[in-house]
Amino acid sequence: MAAALWSAGGEQDLVLSVLSEGLAGERRLQRYDALRTIARTGTGAAGLLPALRQSPEKSGGWVAGTLTVALWQVGRDPDESVPALLHAWSEHWDNRLGAAEAWARTVSAAAPAVPLLRQELASVRRHDNTGGRGRNRYRCADDERLLRHGRAVIAAVGS
Repeated sequence: MAAALWSAGGEQDLVLSVLSEGLAGERRLQRYDALRTIARTGTGAAGLLPALRQSPEKSGGWVAGTLTVALWQVGRDPDESVPALLHAWSEHWDNRLGAAEAWARTVSAAAPAVPLLRQELASVRRHDNTGGRGRNRYRCADDERLLRHGRAVIAAVGS
């Protein structure tokens, strides 16, 4: 609901209220949807930074990447976001595209990510290819985006 309200130009206080409820929700997917919308909302959701910092997803898993991207998009604090993105990168492969996108947006703070990006780009079985038969092997567009963002960061930051 919050995503629809935000997209339709809804009243910011109402949108933030709905997002706050989503963050406090019992279901992981409810919190995940709220985090994705908060990331798209960006600095307009600055009032939710305290709730983001207390999110149960900080501890890890695939939702941790969405949380760290939301923290970056809302707070724009490299000192907080870069270590969180590095952690999310290693926590679950599903977090790698979001982290690479965030680093590509903030190249000046992405230097610590360069070794991880170099390793990922050199790997034959990158973030979404575990060799299984599931949905992962069909995510070519995501893989191409990861490659594009990784190359852009490496080119901008260098060694």
